Amino acid sequence: MLTLSIGFGELVVILLVTLLVVGPREVARVARVLGKLYRRAGNAISDLRGHMENPSNPDGSNAATSGSERETSENANKTPAG
Repeated sequence: MLTLSIGFGELVVILLVTLLVVGPREVARVARVLGKLYRRAGNAISDLRGHMENPSNPDGSNAATSGSERETSENANKTPAG
């Protein structure tokens, strides 16, 4: 995940500037929005890593799986007629 090296003094300055710019009533709303954006960015990065490590075709099948392996798994899922 994204790691920021922010010290305590820097954090205090950021909070004071945010308080002055946004105002005391809107600080909670801004913090909520920033938290949601941070979570979305983290999820997007995680999804991207997953796709890079395990690429798959648009139909959802694994690109590394050979045709005979797919046929075997498809046949195993079928129930016998009878």
